[in-house]
Amino acid sequence: MNASPDNGTKGIGARMPMPDGGIEAKDTGQRAAKSGSTRARSHTPLVFEKLCIQRHAPWLYREMMDPSNRYLILPNVHINTEVDFEAWLLSQCRGNYLEFYVVHASDTGKPVGFVYAYDYRPDDGHCRICVHIAHGYRSTGAGALAAAHFIGLLFRSYPLRKVYSAVYGFNTASLQGNMKAGFVEEARLPEYRYYEGKYWDLVLCSMSREAYQGRLARYDERFFPRA
Repeated sequence: MNASPDNGTKGIGARMPMPDGGIEAKDTGQRAAKSGSTRARSHTPLVFEKLCIQRHAPWLYREMMDPSNRYLILPNVHINTEVDFEAWLLSQCRGNYLEFYVVHASDTGKPVGFVYAYDYRPDDGHCRICVHIAHGYRSTGAGALAAAHFIGLLFRSYPLRKVYSAVYGFNTASLQGNMKAGFVEEARLPEYRYYEGKYWDLVLCSMSREAYQGRLARYDERFFPRA
């Protein structure tokens, strides 16, 4: 997960009831590059659309390269043009991303964030995830809802025992959200990242399949009912 902690969310219509205050997690190439969507019933506030580079790359470029996001999402990726970004994104789809969805608000159709899984280890039964929500849509719990649905999708689709989320120590809101949602701290790398004059730990959090069933599955089933 490129050690990219996740963010919260703001403003998708009315405030949505979320699991214990929310998650802030932060991560088959060909699948991710194809178009498709996971669309639930009318009361579902979010729509998941499988990454289509041609359609989504312009918005993703602006979002990922924004200075207020880049230090979290792509701290070590040096890209200066949208063309270079598209080439980089395609390479990630082919060799790194397991799944990648752009998340839209169902009422407006506007993109509000993205989620992806990477570093998939089928023999070991785990992967890493990233959940990112744009600045204008934080603090309503949409990040938690997106994470609940995405983690459920991964557990339903792959033989995973757990998913991992890596969060920098300075991202206290994300750490607190992870713990409230059912993640547990498994490891901590001391002084991993230098940021604003100080070295910060990298905290590796995990959620097991059992923990997901006990804490988040009901929110996924409520807001994203399956036929």
